[in-house]
Amino acid sequence: MSQGVEVVGLYVRDQDEALAFYVEKLGFRVHTDARAGDYRWLTVQHPD
Repeated sequence: MSQGVEVVGLYVRDQDEALAFYVEKLGFRVHTDARAGDYRWLTVQHPD
């Protein structure tokens, strides 16, 4: 049986800083980066 985390939602103060951390430090890749005015939906995912 496989167990693990599939989805986690986090609110962050600075999305650009959070994105840099997850992509550059942890090796995740950008999955979604959608903007609509001041609103931004940003997701990253494990490279596997």
